[in-house]
Amino acid sequence: MPLPARKLGSQGCEASAIGLGCMSLVPGGGFYDPEGLTEDEAVAVIHRALDLGITMFNTSDLYGPYTGETVLGKALAGRRGGVVVATKWGPMFKDGQLQADFSPANARRCCEGSLSRLQLDCIDVFILRGPVPAGVSLEETMHELKVLVNEGKIKHLGLSEVSAAQVRACHAIHPISCVELEWSLFSRDAERDIVPTLRELGIGVLAYSPLGRGLLAGRFASTADLGEKDFRRWGQPRFAGEAFEHNRQLAAKVAAIAERKGCTPAQLALAWLLAQRDDIIPIPGTKSAGRLEENAGAADVCLTPEDLAELEAAVPEGAVQGDRYAGLQHTTYHAAYSDAIERLRDFKRDHVQLQRLLAKTPTLSRKQRRSLQAYYLRQNELIDALLQTEQIHRGLFTNDAHREEAQVRRALALSFAANCLLLVVRTALALLSGSLSLVIATLDAVLDVVSSIMLYWSAHQARQRNKYQYPVGKERMEPLGIIVFSVIMGTAAFQVIVEGVKALLSGAAPDLGGKMGIVVGGTLGVVAMKLALFLYCRGSPSPAVAAFALDHLNDVLVNGVGLAGAVLGARVAAFWDPAIAIALSLWVVWTWGGQARQHLVNLVGRSAPPDLLQRLTYLAFYHDERVQKIDTVRAFTLGNSYIAEVDIVLDPLMTLREAHDIGESLQVKLELLPEVSRAYVHIDYEYTHAPEHS
Repeated sequence: MPLPARKLGSQGCEASAIGLGCMSLVPGGGFYDPEGLTEDEAVAVIHRALDLGITMFNTSDLYGPYTGETVLGKALAGRRGGVVVATKWGPMFKDGQLQADFSPANARRCCEGSLSRLQLDCIDVFILRGPVPAGVSLEETMHELKVLVNEGKIKHLGLSEVSAAQVRACHAIHPISCVELEWSLFSRDAERDIVPTLRELGIGVLAYSPLGRGLLAGRFASTADLGEKDFRRWGQPRFAGEAFEHNRQLAAKVAAIAERKGCTPAQLALAWLLAQRDDIIPIPGTKSAGRLEENAGAADVCLTPEDLAELEAAVPEGAVQGDRYAGLQHTTYHAAYSDAIERLRDFKRDHVQLQRLLAKTPTLSRKQRRSLQAYYLRQNELIDALLQTEQIHRGLFTNDAHREEAQVRRALALSFAANCLLLVVRTALALLSGSLSLVIATLDAVLDVVSSIMLYWSAHQARQRNKYQYPVGKERMEPLGIIVFSVIMGTAAFQVIVEGVKALLSGAAPDLGGKMGIVVGGTLGVVAMKLALFLYCRGSPSPAVAAFALDHLNDVLVNGVGLAGAVLGARVAAFWDPAIAIALSLWVVWTWGGQARQHLVNLVGRSAPPDLLQRLTYLAFYHDERVQKIDTVRAFTLGNSYIAEVDIVLDPLMTLREAHDIGESLQVKLELLPEVSRAYVHIDYEYTHAPEHS
């Protein structure tokens, strides 16, 4: 049986009274459960929603990112009749930080990308998602969106997380059909701030988090029910300490009313929202078919004026404790922090500004200009790192671990396959040429295959977690594998040096004869493939992939210079071949010796660099106003990542629950830094004692 339909504003958009928010359906889609569903599971949930008569689906290019739209497009293929797809654009994660680009060019780029991923010719509702910083004009962007509407790529325009003034300004350029905002019995700020403007302009509402992020559905008996990395646990004050207990009691009152009405608490909360206006469509998110059916049933719950009055008395406006996000209220976040960090942006220098600065100093030498440019580029990096801490405080940061792991697995698989193929090619070339320089390349190829297996195994072991046998994980397996590999490479190189000395003394030269073309062509092919693999692997945060990148670069040099040695030894003078082989061997010893030394130092426990200690200090200092002092901040290597220890001083009369919540939420924030594998927060009431572990 189809759900009743509702008009979303006055521009002709119409969809089911209950929609589906698709954020949590894909990995990386939401903060509550970073794992998401598999593609088949997500498609099954969407198909069940269609079967229930749900026709409003709300997604974003940010979910995944991008995979949220892709999965929705696949699920709706062949079932598009009557369906309304709303997707958002604007913010996007870049280097772990949420950055927004509201330019006209990005509006068009995002629209065309969403059309492709959703497999649509026209997007039903294209929503610009804020917040848009004060002073940023959307006028040119709205004109570009208007052009996209005229081109038939967008049917309706929407906004999200914007002010009433911004709604008016955008609506004056092109009619806005709906505004997406958080609205529920537990979040009613919009009723004062923006809803009156929407009523005046005839703009509908897509209400997200209509169940108070699960509280109104009665899902949580305590904060222990939240996952360890759940954003609500540390990024939303309503789920912290005494506020959580207070809000849970409010939810219990709603549950009691629902029981008398013969419906579930979630259905009652959704029915209350539907009763506020006839152009509101709640878009609760869920990964469960059972919850989906429960939510759809809310459309059948009729509330009388007496029911609404009883709910108002049970949860009056302002009764909920804690704000929506950390960072919006002084109890959990320094208000001054945002201003202090934001002022750092003024000290960044983009390329144009840097060139202007250099133009003002014509007396500088070329070396001084390079040094000045390097200084400002480094300063930009440090500022970006500190800005990252603000993203963590506001719950807008992800270290994208699941995507990084997928990239690591791809790089390891590609490297292993290439090394197996190239071993066959190199062996044939060495046998054909008889060149000692190419023999070292063949020996290197044998070691490549062996090392690929070893590095893959050590990286796999590092990812395996058994908190009972290995409480701090097995991350040190990876650097240990690299150290062993470095020793093997060095030993093989020394053996080639010995053979090279013998060849120099004997004066024997490689005989390429008529095989020159095959040897040269085959070696150049090897060099090209290894160069491509180096470019693919470089810059990876994984030590195993970084080791492969170095190995691929070594192979480019070994094969290229080795080919030169073979040709020079055959055509110019015999000593060139062993001499170049010895030089290549010394290069291998030098590079892999450096790798071994670096990882040995990391295993010993080297102190973190100053910029990481600065970020740890910033996170701790601005974490909560109730933190009186920062006693100690230290971090040291545990393999290729860091262990962080932070000592904070709290009021000696503070309750254990408050102290626990402050310390635990800080620990979670510290562990969001990509470099930190584990953080320990020590809580004290004074700072005059002797340092621990001195």
